Amino acid sequence: ESLEDFRRPQDGSHLPVQAARADTCLQIYTSGTTGQPKGVLTSHGNLLADLLRCELTGLRSDRDKLLLCMPMCHIGGTGITIRSIYFGMHIELMREFNAAEVIRLVSQKRITKAVFVPSMLHMLLDTPGCREADFSSLDLILYGAGAMPYELMLRVLEVFPCRFTSAFGMTETNGGVTNLSPVDHVGPRAEELLKSDEVRAMLRRRAEAVAARARSSAPANTGEYVNSIGVE
Repeated sequence: ESLEDFRRPQDGSHLPVQAARADTCLQIYTSGTTGQPKGVLTSHGNLLADLLRCELTGLRSDRDKLLLCMPMCHIGGTGITIRSIYFGMHIELMREFNAAEVIRLVSQKRITKAVFVPSMLHMLLDTPGCREADFSSLDLILYGAGAMPYELMLRVLEVFPCRFTSAFGMTETNGGVTNLSPVDHVGPRAEELLKSDEVRAMLRRRAEAVAARARSSAPANTGEYVNSIGVE
């Protein structure tokens, strides 16, 4: 089979096995935050549910160009790659993060979406030529996998003329479970939200532990979780 044959759209009729939603399609390891890294078995149903969630957010389209420098051994890299392929996005995949190369690629390739951890954004800001670079093509930056200091977020907002969204979750949940939306970064509660550890549950999903924590304290306390329509 040639490369051109491989690249042509396929209808799936040639596949020897039909997978069920509960069948495992991916094993990826946790980062070991609470102990030794654990192998998480992700089913086809898990991935399909995650794709539906992303589809409902409306933050991606087949016109987008994604810059990806997250590791493929982490759900942050693998999950975003699968979602981007599903939406037909162009992916500019970097072997490893390099701040100067990121700046060049965003400008030359007209990147519209990018994914970073806060430390990457910090390194970008400290790279010569960052403030003078052309980031006009950027529409959205997704960040996560670590705390975003408020002072760093203010610096980032000054340099990158685009929307921002955060995502935090676990390997067991295919990545993002909670987030701050683009509106949360510029709305009337932006400073309050960004200074606190408050995040919003994606698509109004709820958990009893989250609800109990929210009911036991005033809004915007450090460590508090709320759903997308406010504290319960």
